[in-house]
Amino acid sequence: MSGGRTPEEVLADFGRDLRRAQVPRRRRWRRVLAIAAVLLAGGGATAAATSSLWAPSPRVSVTARPQGAPVPDAASRPVYVASGRDWRLSASACRFGGRTTVAVFLTTATSGAGWRCNALSPAVARGVVPPPTLLVEPGLLFGAAPPATTHVDALVLDIATRKTRLQRITARAVDDPRTAVYVARLRGDVRLITVVGTDADGHPTMRCDQELCR
Repeated sequence: MSGGRTPEEVLADFGRDLRRAQVPRRRRWRRVLAIAAVLLAGGGATAAATSSLWAPSPRVSVTARPQGAPVPDAASRPVYVASGRDWRLSASACRFGGRTTVAVFLTTATSGAGWRCNALSPAVARGVVPPPTLLVEPGLLFGAAPPATTHVDALVLDIATRKTRLQRITARAVDDPRTAVYVARLRGDVRLITVVGTDADGHPTMRCDQELCR
């Protein structure tokens, strides 16, 4: 044998060289696997967080649509914009030609109410936002308002006393869709008469009745 080494010695040297060459490769693979695990974990967390923001978009039957309801040119996917005890509020931007309005829908553990982009009457679609909705069972009044709105004053009629009262509600700005939203729990058995929105300087931003927000 050349060099006077036995086959066993040659194999032993080759094994040591091979092990030395494989260590960096194992480290590289460990590094690649660690990076992949971090990326997958980050992507999964992002997807879960993002999907939790999306609200369901149930189809509106033909019979449930108001007569003459216009078809929006575009409607954004509903997103949750506010939540509270046993309720969640979603909002969707509805574009009709050159103007956009925002429809909101509130869901509770047992019911839901509000507006959908493809189920607005012609008058509602022309308004600055759809009129507010009073979900009677939990006594929740909610709606959308022009973006500059900071407060909403709701005039309601108390059915038991037959007297009216005014309740001030704080509105919260939402970036996407760009609007302001409000939710308040009303006391007693009441009927909504009108709603007026104001900005930070007290200037009116909208006035709503049961059919239209101007």
